[in-house]
Amino acid sequence: MEFFPGLHINSELIIEPITIKGTKPAFSYPFTLLDVYPLIPSLRMQEVMKIVLARLDRLHAKLEHRTGQMPKSPLGGFLKHDAGILFFHLFNPTKPLKTTIDSSDLNPFDFDHRQHIYPYSFEHASPAKIVHSMYWIDCNLKTQIESIGIKNNLPKGLIIELVESALHFYSLLIKMNDYELARRMNFNFSIFLQDRIVEVIFGELVKMDQETLWLRGKLSNEIALQYLKNFSSLDGSKLLEMSAFMGVVWYSTAEIQNDFLSQTAAGLQRVEEQFHKKRHVWAINDYSLFLSDLESCANGSITVILDDNGETVFDLALFQLIHTMYPQLKISFIVNQFPISNNISIEIFNAILEDPFFSQLKHSIVESQIKIFIEKQLFRSFEIDLLQTQTRAILDRSDIVYIKGANFFETFQLENSKRYHCFTVWGEGSERLTGFSEGEGVFVRLNPGELGFRVANTAEKLTLKDIIAKRMMNEKTSPSHN
Repeated sequence: MEFFPGLHINSELIIEPITIKGTKPAFSYPFTLLDVYPLIPSLRMQEVMKIVLARLDRLHAKLEHRTGQMPKSPLGGFLKHDAGILFFHLFNPTKPLKTTIDSSDLNPFDFDHRQHIYPYSFEHASPAKIVHSMYWIDCNLKTQIESIGIKNNLPKGLIIELVESALHFYSLLIKMNDYELARRMNFNFSIFLQDRIVEVIFGELVKMDQETLWLRGKLSNEIALQYLKNFSSLDGSKLLEMSAFMGVVWYSTAEIQNDFLSQTAAGLQRVEEQFHKKRHVWAINDYSLFLSDLESCANGSITVILDDNGETVFDLALFQLIHTMYPQLKISFIVNQFPISNNISIEIFNAILEDPFFSQLKHSIVESQIKIFIEKQLFRSFEIDLLQTQTRAILDRSDIVYIKGANFFETFQLENSKRYHCFTVWGEGSERLTGFSEGEGVFVRLNPGELGFRVANTAEKLTLKDIIAKRMMNEKTSPSHN
């Protein structure tokens, strides 16, 4: 199968069944994205948007018939706009969908003039990575649409039709204008595109699912906090370890949440079992360097980028401890306004602080000793080129940046900053970029001028493991070492 002209992939390659944070499709389907994609032609933007609008009209009529209400999609009145305006509004990753358009909405995501496309664009991905990604996209769209469909009592046949339409839309959009997105977008934008397609299909019906996600995220934090409170005392090293490896304990799964709600001890026991099952060795742990850097900039500043609900509780506990150790250290948290997937958002962040466990942290925030800044991106991890001016300024003046999560390691390489990345290696892409095995923990310092990886094309890459080995070799041969 041709993904774009010049890149052929083996669409018959069978890989292990994919789950996303422990979730997989509930239904069986007679198709996957790999079946749909080769059937879709590459068309111009105007033709694509006409096809999308016409098919959405038919789907919305069926949804109205089944739910008793028309999904109030932000497409009403859009026909008077040209296809370019419509596209840039629907697929602008810094703006929520609205039913009206103004000039501030029309800020296209310009791939041609971006400085950073991390970890790399699809055109630099290997054929095996493309196949893996297509299976992931297939799983993601199916599980999202099933979630909303089942909540609205939609029949299985209609859910399958909606999934097929979503895969059709995705293929049309990335093949549009001579495969422009298929070549130039990265995986972060691909996920945003999938999320936005689901939102366009369901309109306001998607809000019910977003409310469920909010409640699920809030409960994830409650479970993590209750687990944390079971320990009489934890030092920074242990909190860091829990934060890193709890990143692959899926608090949001029905199994853990239902157990916790029905019998708290059973839910916490399941968390304990998962933590010890998934807790592996550290591939690299620069905690001693972190403490040394904190000591040297005790009157300076650190900026913290948080990741998922659940694990965030341990990061906040760590920085509450750090604040007691270095009360003059200026700490800033950058939190997304938008609740994307299982990521922490400002509303849930504030809810965590209401627990008495974080009374000291909350007091310091109220007294402006610790500051919160809001970023606005509809991505699962921030894109450097789309940061707000205020966020850029905060990062530029920080002595240290602490960045959580495997996705943020991939997309948020602040080359001009001293930063620490903390995550568990998880998934094919994570293994490929780090050079470490799935399940290994990473807490690594990267200095100004250093990237965590380099990908020039499908054949040329430098992994985090390579970069660390090169650094160690340089340190051994440097005059100061000798």
